[in-house]
Amino acid sequence: RHWLQRMQAADLRADVVAYTALANAHARAGDLDGVRSIFRELQAAGLKPNLLTWTAAAGACANARPARAREAEEVLRSMLKEGVAPDQIFMAKLSQALGRDRTERLCWQLGLDARRFRLDGGRPSRGRSWQS
Repeated sequence: RHWLQRMQAADLRADVVAYTALANAHARAGDLDGVRSIFRELQAAGLKPNLLTWTAAAGACANARPARAREAEEVLRSMLKEGVAPDQIFMAKLSQALGRDRTERLCWQLGLDARRFRLDGGRPSRGRSWQS
């Protein structure tokens, strides 16, 4: 965050890439509150989070100990509400936070095709899922 403050002090405007890089640093540490703070700053600057920024938020939920499943679901719902579609990398982070079965059920509830994201890593599924 120090470099972001230095940019602002030098009258340089950070873009979504700079904010996303900072969000990723917080995400790696499982610091969801830090990512939320970055989201607020990004939006206060008149910018919109992109897919990579949303992926950082999902990653923070997955890396938190314990994982923040409820918040991860909120990230997906908010992202969709903002018109940003998830990709396979986002869904992998979401699945780390929720577990595969819960992620598949959530996709079904939201009208997303979970098969498109290959949540099983391309392997045949084992046991029962929401489709069974």
